[in-house]
Amino acid sequence: MDEAQKRVLELEEAVLKGSLEDLQRLLDGSGCFEVTARALGLAVRYRGLDFVRELVSHGASFAYDKDDRALCEKYSLVQRTDAGTYCTEFYLLAVPEKLDLENSYPYLFTPLYGIPKIPVLRERERAPLSLEERMRAVKFLSGQQAGLSLDEMLFWALSRGEISCADALMEMGADLDTDPPSYSDYGVWTWLDIITSGMRSLYWNEYVYRLSMLEEEQLLPVLTRFAGLAEAKGKRLILDQKMTDQLKWNDRSLSFALQHMDSSAVDRRKALESVISRDQAAALAVMADSGWLGEKSLREGMIKYARDNKYNEALAWLMDFKSRTVDTAAEAAEEEARMFQMLMEDPASESALRRKWDFRDQEDGSLMIAAYKGSEEEILLPASIGGRPVTAVGSMAFSAGKGKFAAANGNRNRKIREVLIPEGFTSIGGNAFRDCTALERLELPSTIRQIGPGAFAGCEKLKYLTLPEQAVIGDRAFAGCRSLPAENGFLIYEHTLYACFAPDGQDLVIPDGLTSIAGGAFFRRDMSSLFIPETVTRIGEGAFRMTAGLRKVTLPGGIICIPVEAFADSDLQEVDLPQSLEEIGDRAFIYLDRMKTVRIPGGVRRIGKDAFYHTGMEQVFFAGNSLRIIAERAFKYVRSLQDIELPAGLEQIGDGAFAYTGLKKVTLPEGLKEIGPAAFECTDLEEIRIPASVRKIGRRALRSCGQLRHIFIPGPQTEIGPQLLGREDSRQDWRQLTVHTPADSAAEKYMKEHYNVKAIQMP
Repeated sequence: MDEAQKRVLELEEAVLKGSLEDLQRLLDGSGCFEVTARALGLAVRYRGLDFVRELVSHGASFAYDKDDRALCEKYSLVQRTDAGTYCTEFYLLAVPEKLDLENSYPYLFTPLYGIPKIPVLRERERAPLSLEERMRAVKFLSGQQAGLSLDEMLFWALSRGEISCADALMEMGADLDTDPPSYSDYGVWTWLDIITSGMRSLYWNEYVYRLSMLEEEQLLPVLTRFAGLAEAKGKRLILDQKMTDQLKWNDRSLSFALQHMDSSAVDRRKALESVISRDQAAALAVMADSGWLGEKSLREGMIKYARDNKYNEALAWLMDFKSRTVDTAAEAAEEEARMFQMLMEDPASESALRRKWDFRDQEDGSLMIAAYKGSEEEILLPASIGGRPVTAVGSMAFSAGKGKFAAANGNRNRKIREVLIPEGFTSIGGNAFRDCTALERLELPSTIRQIGPGAFAGCEKLKYLTLPEQAVIGDRAFAGCRSLPAENGFLIYEHTLYACFAPDGQDLVIPDGLTSIAGGAFFRRDMSSLFIPETVTRIGEGAFRMTAGLRKVTLPGGIICIPVEAFADSDLQEVDLPQSLEEIGDRAFIYLDRMKTVRIPGGVRRIGKDAFYHTGMEQVFFAGNSLRIIAERAFKYVRSLQDIELPAGLEQIGDGAFAYTGLKKVTLPEGLKEIGPAAFECTDLEEIRIPASVRKIGRRALRSCGQLRHIFIPGPQTEIGPQLLGREDSRQDWRQLTVHTPADSAAEKYMKEHYNVKAIQMP
């Protein structure tokens, strides 16, 4: 246990076992804690509003840097799953009425995952506060900037069947449609979007799993509240196959679900068989009332299933239902007429094609294939439907992938071996044939002009592919297409390298004449060295993401932009950036722990968000004066960086750009206009000179800089955001700090009003 962990543990001990005065003394005498989320959660559950107020007044928050892997693992704040990274929110200590602290299993894939790993937590020693007291603290926190999400609490309270807590949160205004969940891939989706769209994700899976864990009598109250929240926003809950099979239904909850939830994703045959196999006649009655047994073939199939498997109670009910409701003679006549119509029908007619294809209108009046519903293994796409031309294959139309790339007929699509697309088609959407693992031959017409990202990704048996001239092909279009002919391990088309299939550990030389490396081309590849010719002028997003073995790369002179995540999470230690470079994209070099030095060429105008986040950087050199923007968190958590001289011409330093670095000295250029919130938070700066040109210094820009002794703010009108040094009411002693600023300046007035600094002097 390092010193930082000991201090966090000391804080949690003070919350659980100390008096309010003990906590105040500890907070007043300490600087920045690495994590305060756990302590704040403990205060909400066990100590109440006074303790919560004290912690928040010293900057405690449920927020923490979810991208800092070392921090999250150190304090059990994160767990990794097949669906992604799941971050724990310890304020949910306020939600459960009871905790099982003996094992982690009840909390797997929930925000409560790390609870058993809090060393000081012993529920037998201190009982939780009443729900009323906990909600009083939650209400206070909802009005503070403390990282609290009422929606997140409401979701987990409901999914655990804690109705009283959920009702209290809804009274405070929680509606599941305000805050997004802590899931990176779907950050713009709210909780309500997740549960009303059926979008497959870690949270959807957890939602279904938690509902399946509810007891029979809990399910209806939970569903009624979820449905009420959805209907208030004009939406409906989704009922899927797994829910119908796994939830503990009774006739009332099932009836409610079939009336108030969208059940279009349910395979009715499977759901009925599941009910019949349990001999649940009452559930069959509910399904029948909802029209599930109105189709003759389905009803007769269920009768046969019950008879063959000797589910006698269900069989008796089904036979009685048939005798009471079915006009057998009329049904036979209707079936005979339908069969005659199908025999006479043209296979190319619109009605026949509708049974095999889903298609959509396009703006130009043509049609797009949206999905394939057939079961053939050799497919010829229709050139027209109902006299209208078909010109496009839609995104994920044939996708056989899982998760967010899943298509409705994914299992059948994995059996497709050959596809022929006729002349007239002009585009193929993103991920259109993704993970069609049996696909061997794909013939594209000469009219194709656009192929979307990931269009054929994962088609590992694809051997024969005709590519038209002049087609524009998206990134990762051929990722995993290992059976396609590749020259020296490279898949190349029209001067672009799309994928690398060379054996791991080799020295790779990209052929001369290539002009572009597509996004994801080397994703997860292992190589000892790489030569990129001078003819290459473009690199796609994530082109070298998570590569192994490659230690140094020299980029050719024509590269203008290093795109998003170009070298993220790789083994890269050294990179020679070309003089032609104008932009370093978001997360371009994130998590390069071994990168020690970088030289930024003089033409670079912008360094993107998280560009060098959590790298091992010790030195950063700037050539020239073109740099205008250092974006949010660009150098955050670069702990080895102690000294940096920023170039003339820089205008903006983004939020948290140098937060939590080891900076002891920084040189800011005249001409700088804005310093973003938390820009230098938790650094070791001893002195900082703010140029007179700076118009605004953001909130908490110098928070918890415990070594700071001198601040120079010569600009008379420089606007200073709230809590420049941290919470003004934190009782921290600022008397070691001298602020140098003109008399009657905005900075002088601010400092006199908010901080007990040593002195305020003229510069």
